[in-house]
Amino acid sequence: METFSTADVFLDPGYFLLDYEEMEREFKIYVYKDRDLDKHYLLPRKLTRNALKVDMFFKNLKESRFYTENDDEAHLFLIPIETHRMQIGVIATKGLPLLEKAIQVVCASGNALEFMPHKDIVLPAEELQPKMVNDISRFGNFCSCNVAPFHAACIAEAILEGCVPVVSLSNHDLPFNDTLDWTKFSAIVSSKKDYFTATGIEGENFTKLHDYLKKVQKHFKWNSPPVKFDAFHMIMYKLWMRTQME
Repeated sequence: METFSTADVFLDPGYFLLDYEEMEREFKIYVYKDRDLDKHYLLPRKLTRNALKVDMFFKNLKESRFYTENDDEAHLFLIPIETHRMQIGVIATKGLPLLEKAIQVVCASGNALEFMPHKDIVLPAEELQPKMVNDISRFGNFCSCNVAPFHAACIAEAILEGCVPVVSLSNHDLPFNDTLDWTKFSAIVSSKKDYFTATGIEGENFTKLHDYLKKVQKHFKWNSPPVKFDAFHMIMYKLWMRTQME
């Protein structure tokens, strides 16, 4: 079995790797086509440094081994739209029984309709817009996010900047929280009032957190084309695991 250098930041590295390898061999996603789809999503298109990660997700999927045009071999069926770009409310889908088991892939759980942690997935963003950088409170080597709708995006940005995030395990939108062991690379608090206690971590304890943080950065980074174990593949793994729950 293949080994990987970041095994010790996973809750169950052996289980993860076996399922990950199966995903790479088997997983297929069919993308629905629509005659008016280009009005809402123009693909393929050139990605820029400031491209939204949802754009990169669609581009990477379309160019990956996971994409299929054969609906008979698909495990999941993707509707490639962003409702906020279409200027409609997602509440319009509540009356459709077929969508009850649909998986939301969202950038911010606070903006999602009835976000369900056991089913829905948060897309870890990076390269926040300048106006969102102020949402990150930085005290020395620790970072915490202040604005709830962009909580996951801020945390991903902090990790990629090498700043140990201060988090609560009660936050249901921690990216990959059912796969990664957040106690290894973040300061865990039970409430906001414990924040300054967490930032007091120093010496060997901080060094250990930061060493694990550097290991986990690759799982939050977006690449085009994607590379093994990066953010795109971690999202694909979570989608694959959702199909195994049926």
